[in-house]
Amino acid sequence: MRKGISKILAIVLGVVLLASAGPSISSEAASTKKLDKKVLYMHSASESYVNLGVDGIKKLSGLSSNSNNIRPTSYYYNDYANYNVSGTKLEETSNGARIGINLLCKKQGDAKIKFKCAGKNYVLPVTVKKYVNALNSITITNVNSGKNIKSKFNKQAKLLNEKSLVLAKNGTVKVSAKANSGWKIKYICIKNNKSDSNTGYRHSISMDYYNGVQNASVKLPGYIAAHGGNVEITLENQTDKGEINISCDLVKKAVKK
Repeated sequence: MRKGISKILAIVLGVVLLASAGPSISSEAASTKKLDKKVLYMHSASESYVNLGVDGIKKLSGLSSNSNNIRPTSYYYNDYANYNVSGTKLEETSNGARIGINLLCKKQGDAKIKFKCAGKNYVLPVTVKKYVNALNSITITNVNSGKNIKSKFNKQAKLLNEKSLVLAKNGTVKVSAKANSGWKIKYICIKNNKSDSNTGYRHSISMDYYNGVQNASVKLPGYIAAHGGNVEITLENQTDKGEINISCDLVKKAVKK
């Protein structure tokens, strides 16, 4: 009889303990929000920095990753300042209002980016894929005699001071681009490093395409070759929605009139 009573008491006690533990477990799960997975593309075959944008987050702390191959190095948000992982301000920046996380990607793979905002823990799964050239063609007025320079981007997305990309003539500059099959252009821009005397911003023109387009072009009148400039193009993969940001410097040289 005593054994029967002991068993009943043990069962009752176990139920009570389980019930008391329940709210704690649920509370912990409720305080962590899992965000939708994002796909990113590397900017070259070797390690590269990739930007991860997160909408709806005003400020964060405790930024970390569960992967040594894909780890955050800094972030910025709507006070226009750049911070390192520990929250120390690095420099002023002109980036937009949403949170931007700079990731150092040593190789492709998966990672979980974790951070905290307003007392809530967030987990953002990311998949980093190898670099691909998403351009079918790109031409720039007076650069390489106006011929297609897409092969310049076969190994990397960003070309800095590439000697063959000299733009040495003043006037209107047109950039035309076509995306490869399975990709669409979301943004295209050309900038001249000459600052506008009224706004202080660089002389530029850009186009945004919410749904993406196969072909895009922009014209910038009044380009001054002696100041140099650059071209930027964002392409989106239509299957996984991952983006690649293409950019190249327009090298300044002695002006031909």
